[in-house]
Amino acid sequence: MNFPDIEIYIKNLKINEINAWLGACWGISSTSQIGSTAVLQLCNAERDLECRILENAIAPGFTSIFFSPNKTKWETDLQCARDAFTYFQLEVRCSTGGWNENSNEDEEWFKIDSDGIHRIKW
Repeated sequence: MNFPDIEIYIKNLKINEINAWLGACWGISSTSQIGSTAVLQLCNAERDLECRILENAIAPGFTSIFFSPNKTKWETDLQCARDAFTYFQLEVRCSTGGWNENSNEDEEWFKIDSDGIHRIKW
């Protein structure tokens, strides 16, 4: 089942580095800024999609990468996080399930780093 949106958090990563990754995956047709959030319009032969990037979204130094609605190649946040870790070799975190308004703040997260994939409280 596809998650309705995809959101991952990468530690110590800048927007220009993310642009290189997303450009290789899809191609970037335009970029804009809404406050401190970068908004990228991505496209390839199959689909157009939007990605929002917010540096330092969560301390210490985690950048949020958010696709909504999920028109990506990934079904889950974890699939996206694995690809991002493979590309950047930086710590990546994502939820263990889809988000909803009744989510518990104490929910577990996946943490992906050079030691593998672990469940953590964040």
